Amino acid sequence: MAMTRTSPSFHPERGGMGFYIILAIAMFGGLTYAVSKGGRFGTKALTTDQARMAAQEIIDYGNTMTSTVQKMRLRGVPEHGFDFSNNVWQLQNSTLHPVANGTCTLDSCRVFNVGGGKMTARYAPENALGTAVTAPGNLRAGAGVIRSIPIQGIGTAAPEMLFEYAFLNDSVCKMINDVMGIPNPGGLSPQENYSFASYSDTLAAFPPAGGPLVIGDEATDLAGKTTFCVHDMVTPGYRFYQVLIAR
Repeated sequence: MAMTRTSPSFHPERGGMGFYIILAIAMFGGLTYAVSKGGRFGTKALTTDQARMAAQEIIDYGNTMTSTVQKMRLRGVPEHGFDFSNNVWQLQNSTLHPVANGTCTLDSCRVFNVGGGKMTARYAPENALGTAVTAPGNLRAGAGVIRSIPIQGIGTAAPEMLFEYAFLNDSVCKMINDVMGIPNPGGLSPQENYSFASYSDTLAAFPPAGGPLVIGDEATDLAGKTTFCVHDMVTPGYRFYQVLIAR
C-alpha cells in the first residue's frame, strides 16, 4: 500500500506575526541608535531639562573641587603645593594634562589620590560638550584643568586659582549662569577677552599680579562671581570656572 506524504500545513498568521516581530526589533534598534547619537552629538537638540541637569552636574563637581581644596589647605597644603595630575584629562595630542607639580612629593597634596583629596577626575557630561578649537596643545572638549586668572571684584589684583571645564556648548554655558543667577546679556553667554596661566604647567602657584587680563572688566556681571561660564573670545570657546582659592 502506497504511503501518502502530507505537506506541512501553512499558517499565514504565524508568518505575519514573525514579520511584525522582526519589524518591531528593527524599529527599536533604529530608535536606540538615534537616541544614542543624539545624546552624544546633538547638542542643538538639548531640552531645557537636559541642559539644566548637565549644568547642575558641572556646578556640583566644581563645588566639590572647591571643598576638597579648602580641606587640604586646612591640613597644611600651601597654595603652591597642590598636585592636580591624573590619568583622565588630556590635550588633543593625547598628552595628559595637567602635569605633575614637582613641589608636591607626598600623597597628602595630590588632589586625585586616595591619600590626598580623594577626588575622581571626570570630563564634563557628554551632552555639555561643544567644539574644541583644533590645536594639538589645546584641551579636549570637556577636559578639566586648573587655571590662574584674576577675577574682578575678588580680593586683590592677584590671580585666583580656578577649576576650568573647557569647550562647553552655548546651551549649557548659559544654563550654568541661569542657575547661578548671572545674566546672559541679549540671550548670549557673557563675552570676555582675557588670558590665563595653567597652575601646574609652571609648577608655581600663580603668575605675578597683573599678568593675565582680568575676567569681569568687560562682562561686568561676572565681577565678584566664584562660579560662572564665559565665552572666551581669545581662544574661542565656552568655559566653566569655579574659584578654588580667592586671593
